[in-house]
Amino acid sequence: MNNELLPKLTKLTLVEDFITQFEKMIISGKLDIGEKLPSERELAVKLGVSRPVVHEGMIDLEAKGLITRLKRGGAVVNDYRKSGSLIMLNSFLKFEDGLIEPLLAESTLEFRMLIEVEFARLAALNRTKVHLKEMQSILLREKKISPDDKEALSEIDFEFHHLIAMATGNIFFPLLLNSFKSLYINGSLVFFSDPTLTREAFKFHKQLVQTISEGNERAAIAVMHNLLEHGKAGYMGLISDSISKE
Repeated sequence: MNNELLPKLTKLTLVEDFITQFEKMIISGKLDIGEKLPSERELAVKLGVSRPVVHEGMIDLEAKGLITRLKRGGAVVNDYRKSGSLIMLNSFLKFEDGLIEPLLAESTLEFRMLIEVEFARLAALNRTKVHLKEMQSILLREKKISPDDKEALSEIDFEFHHLIAMATGNIFFPLLLNSFKSLYINGSLVFFSDPTLTREAFKFHKQLVQTISEGNERAAIAVMHNLLEHGKAGYMGLISDSISKE
């Protein structure tokens, strides 16, 4: 490629930063559904930015279904379940900073239960020798990671689940899991802050590899279900503890 064709990369603009920060506040539950936001003029003064920055940001948030701008000024936070779109869904999937609000966290975990139990079943049917070898490699690598290294634990956990999706033989499943990797890793960083939860999760990984290796569909379904229930209980417990401390 001709170097002259390469784009110049820049940092986030003030508008992009405004949008990102307000998305985080809504997704994390720091801004409640129905909560009224100040006028654009007031927000500009409080944030120390120009009014056009706020105006552009508010238009973007409204397009995503996050807010409704009011004719007399200001805006209200929407119930994104009613007004959100695929654009809004994309914002959720890319969320990677801090705790998300409990309902969204639980919804994410229920969605994983829906798709990943089927991943396990199909992996038991369609896995190859190469897949099994890679699974065993991940199990060995998991043992070598420090229980304090949340980033490494989160990455290898995603790699494990993604490999299960690959082993299904379905083209779309690993792509689906990739689409919410940021949200997945964000939750994993919270989950793997508790070493006891980590140890139990990796025990389930070992059991799951065994059942998939044996081609046992029912057992693979049961282990994946138990693994995800363990993850849900642990993660929601940590969220609850964090909220109670605030």
